Amino acid sequence: MRLHHFFCKLIISTVSFVSMKSYPFRSAVLYFILGCAWIFVSDWLLSAVDKETINKFQSIKGILFVFVTAVLLYFIILSSYKRLKKSQLDYRSLFKENPHPMLVYELESLRILTANNAFFERFQYAETDLNALLLTDIGMPEDKMAIVDFVKKVENKEYSDSGVWKQMTRNGGEFYARVSSHSTAFENKRARMMVIIDINEQIKAKRAIQTSERKLQALIDSTDDLVFMVDKNLSVVTANESFKQKLSVHPNVHIGFTTPFHLDALPQTEWIGKWVSRLQGAFENNHILVEEKLWNRAKNSFEYYEVVCNPIPDINSEVIGIACFARNITDQRKYEDKINRQIQQFKEITWMQSHELRRPLANIMGLSSLLNAEPANEALIHDTLPLLQKSCEELDTIVKNIVAKSSEIKE
Repeated sequence: MRLHHFFCKLIISTVSFVSMKSYPFRSAVLYFILGCAWIFVSDWLLSAVDKETINKFQSIKGILFVFVTAVLLYFIILSSYKRLKKSQLDYRSLFKENPHPMLVYELESLRILTANNAFFERFQYAETDLNALLLTDIGMPEDKMAIVDFVKKVENKEYSDSGVWKQMTRNGGEFYARVSSHSTAFENKRARMMVIIDINEQIKAKRAIQTSERKLQALIDSTDDLVFMVDKNLSVVTANESFKQKLSVHPNVHIGFTTPFHLDALPQTEWIGKWVSRLQGAFENNHILVEEKLWNRAKNSFEYYEVVCNPIPDINSEVIGIACFARNITDQRKYEDKINRQIQQFKEITWMQSHELRRPLANIMGLSSLLNAEPANEALIHDTLPLLQKSCEELDTIVKNIVAKSSEIKE
């Protein structure tokens, strides 16, 4: 029983060790150790037995050795087979369930030998179609020769990033994909495994961004506001059409409107000097909003500009440039001045109504009360009528002044 227990432990430990590191050399070494252990242990156990008994047990010992080693080999082979089977199933599962379309094609014929579920779903083929499906069938018809040439070019490479290709589904649908492949063997055939990553949405998004950028640039160029951006060196790195047109009215500007250019290339006028001052301040402050009153020599009048300077931070919150917007608010200021004048005129009209208009009106009301009290008193009527006439004339003058002020408001 002790001998049986010892060999069971030896078999279990041996199988466990070989299962962890199933190399041929380790298996051979373990078999050698087990055989030597068996010989020495069995000889030691039989050393106390007489010669006649030893002869009887020699055959039994050999058969038992073969049995024990057969059991050990069985467990070793079974463990290796299970691990190999599991590895194959895991690999096949990774291949079949991969979210990206994958396929294996033969190098000689370009026939697709196998494909995963994502391939059949994306390209709308069935597994029965693989018998006659070639690699060139999933590309664009005009790219067939290019596909053949590229396959020959990479057939001996271990790995190849084939770049972006346009793919075609069974129903004629088209999409862009990034293709990569690596060499492999499948069913004793030279083949390559190909991974197809659908980037159609990325291409659409990129084109949409480019379209949006063009529209944004067109929108910025269409505005009358001056829009430009400067870097830390106070060089204009981009500018809209209004900014360029503003500079073009000056006869001494010869920068050709090619960005970038330093602000020193512009005529050092009062306008440019104030801009430089504002831009330098914007690198030290988060936001600047000022109103500039500048003299326009061409129009021989003042113009008002609302200047906004916003810092542009990078991913580390370090200011790398300033976005500048200058809006001509001259007309707005004219309207504001006009509204202020009108408000002042309304105040004058209100004062006239509450003070000047009330005085003759009060006189008329008082004189009317006297006449109503003594309607038969001719002397009173004679003295009151001139006073009423005078108050009416004063009232008429005040009303005319109010009408004149109202006319000025309309203007």
